[in-house]
Amino acid sequence: MNRKKYYNMTEELKNKIISVAYGDAGLLDKIHVYLLRTKYENVDELYLEYQSTANAVKKIGKEEIDDAVIEKVKTKIKLQEENSSGFLDDAYNILLGRPVFSAATIVLLLAAITFSVFNQNKSVPQYSQQEIEVADKQARDALALVSKVFKSAENRLKEDFNTRVKKPINKGLKIVDDLFTEENK
Repeated sequence: MNRKKYYNMTEELKNKIISVAYGDAGLLDKIHVYLLRTKYENVDELYLEYQSTANAVKKIGKEEIDDAVIEKVKTKIKLQEENSSGFLDDAYNILLGRPVFSAATIVLLLAAITFSVFNQNKSVPQYSQQEIEVADKQARDALALVSKVFKSAENRLKEDFNTRVKKPINKGLKIVDDLFTEENK
């Protein structure tokens, strides 16, 4: 096997090599890294290094970590103990967490909305001519009453404006005018 010495690696390629070494990569990435490993020595060395690290990490069990260390980590990251899931969590996971149930739920909702829209009772109430005439008379009487109230309020405001606002202002202006004329003399 004739290997070339070095291959210029990018960060993306290093990430692919790490993923393949840890067993997290997809099929195309595994094939790509395998082909590069067969051609370039530095790619193969890097892969073997990451693979040995991955194997060492996989061998670390829970027993090797002290309970005090685990508790310190939990308190540092403020990990809360998982409580048993409630009804809403279970309903969410069943209805929306799975695509089949989610699609079925959406279809049922759309069918119910469509059915309710098209099945509405669209009857328009029918009124007799006599009822329409009575309602018209009542509306005219109400508008006449409102008109009287507005006219009375308008007249009262004009009267109050003339007696309570206009006269005192005129008096005050006359006093000021008299004061200025006396000063100018």
